[in-house]
Amino acid sequence: MILYFSLPLVPKSKKNSRPIYKTKAGKMFIGKSKQLVEHARELEHRIRSQKINFYSLGVPIAGPVRLIDVNFYFKGKQRLDLDNMLATLFDALQDAEVIKNDKQIIGISQVTVIENNKTGDATTFGLEALN
Repeated sequence: MILYFSLPLVPKSKKNSRPIYKTKAGKMFIGKSKQLVEHARELEHRIRSQKINFYSLGVPIAGPVRLIDVNFYFKGKQRLDLDNMLATLFDALQDAEVIKNDKQIIGISQVTVIENNKTGDATTFGLEALN
């Protein structure tokens, strides 16, 4: 079974978007920026809206899966942090309850970055259940 997704946005790296806060007691911690939280919500919503078509296929998927043909489209040139963008996508698949845990993703067949895309930022990918 392969589920195909097409999203009108590109996952943002979480690691480069986290502010450092200080508690009243002076302890430092890393938080989440409002912009990052809103982006994660938007990404999850876009995945959930497409997931409705897959309920008959038994989601959330419980077994091992792999991502196939992951394409990140950018309107212009970008400085990329692909591993963190993929991690954000993995988290969004878990948060949208397409998969039970992002540790189920055991492989990625191909990742392609397309810059100067005339139609704007987008992400397309397939998710294949391996059992």
